[in-house]
Amino acid sequence: MSEELHAAALVASANAALAAGGLTNPTKAYDVDDVPSPRPQNYVEIFVHRRAGGEFRACGWIGTTSWRVTARYVARSVSNARELRRRVTSGWEDIAVTVGGVESTRLVFETSVPIGEDDGYYTGLDSWVYSL
Repeated sequence: MSEELHAAALVASANAALAAGGLTNPTKAYDVDDVPSPRPQNYVEIFVHRRAGGEFRACGWIGTTSWRVTARYVARSVSNARELRRRVTSGWEDIAVTVGGVESTRLVFETSVPIGEDDGYYTGLDSWVYSL
């Protein structure tokens, strides 16, 4: 499966999680090359790439490809960046995504970068891994 299919599935999933409302401006997730210009007040960038390994099986065999998805939260305020993180994390915690008609393993949280100042915005990021 292509990276494009993975990115499309994860952007759609992030947008479903963000749709709950409550932020001062409409908020969307974008594939990293689709962020509009000028940049929105609040948004999430999605990065997807293949990673080493796959799903480990009881027999010791690795049978599938493994992927990493990173969500970068971008907002004009710390509070909004934290809210973006909360929504995406709530939406992605322990779910599977369907990519090209195939269901993945559950997304497993991997690592995080704290929210901090970044060129007039506040940004932070979280990464999850899954196999397909």
